[in-house]
Amino acid sequence: MRRLSVLSLAVATMAFVPPKRESAVEIVGVYEAVGTHPDGSTYRGRGTIARLPGDRYEITFDMPSGVFRALCLRVRDVLACGWGLGRDVTVAVWQQSGGVQGLWSADQAPAVFREESADTSLDAPFRAKGMGADGVSYESSVSTLPYGLLHRVTWTRGTQTSVGWGIRSGSLLIAGFPSHSVGAAFYRIGPNGTSLVGDWMDPNAASAGLGTETLTR
Repeated sequence: MRRLSVLSLAVATMAFVPPKRESAVEIVGVYEAVGTHPDGSTYRGRGTIARLPGDRYEITFDMPSGVFRALCLRVRDVLACGWGLGRDVTVAVWQQSGGVQGLWSADQAPAVFREESADTSLDAPFRAKGMGADGVSYESSVSTLPYGLLHRVTWTRGTQTSVGWGIRSGSLLIAGFPSHSVGAAFYRIGPNGTSLVGDWMDPNAASAGLGTETLTR
């Protein structure tokens, strides 16, 4: 992953919630990272997964090209991440299941927030409702624009609009914001938690497509 040059609420009623800790396989630990860049070249490094307050996760990547980090949300067997060099990351993941449900968090707001939409597709613009950390409800709108294997995601919450990069994985859309400095990544967690396999993209090389990465401990 890792050719990035410069990188810089309360709960709305919904069914889309992270698994309880006691029922989820443990993924905290140090992993060997083996990956492939979009151009086919390979790399090796190390990824350390830690749990943050508010049911969030952080991955610190020690790679030959530098040290990177990811802010991640867990959705059952998927770890959805926004990654970069700094601590100005917002990550969001929306699931298409009947309606559209979403989770998001940001470095500046250390908690997980939820959205819910009556719209039923991630492929068309959809509207959702959520509640902020201040207890004030908000309405959001999300639209996506295909960009090769990626999606350019525009997300408006009240008066704030964010543009980021997204990756589709089945019924999930995983996105990292802001688009100029944060990439998107996701990992599928193995049954015993000793391996995670996923895809990632670099915002500075979005046209190059997706890279792959396996974390093993």
